[in-house]
Amino acid sequence: MLEGTWRAVGGRLGTESIPIPATCFVITGDTYVIETPAGIERGCWVWLETGEPRVLRLTGTTGQHANQVIEALVRVRGSVMQLCYAVDGGPRPQDFADAETRGAVVTMRYHRDD
Repeated sequence: MLEGTWRAVGGRLGTESIPIPATCFVITGDTYVIETPAGIERGCWVWLETGEPRVLRLTGTTGQHANQVIEALVRVRGSVMQLCYAVDGGPRPQDFADAETRGAVVTMRYHRDD
């Protein structure tokens, strides 16, 4: 469902739009790589809950978030994926509406390597 390359196209912190640097999120099996102008991060991921939206746990192994766990809500609709997570290390938002008060939402599009 998520495997492949996703490129960030927009972001929101609370109710405000935020600039998103050129970010590429590559998922292969149960691992991920995030490439940004600031560097490369690697880690593993696992689904925690089913339903809509899904809950995803990212565990960093290298990079800025090495040895950190980030839980995110994930919503995929066609070629668009949204990740919703707490930016302050707190508990993840309970839903995407909750992100308006204490979270960030990053929107990504699936990218095909032609």
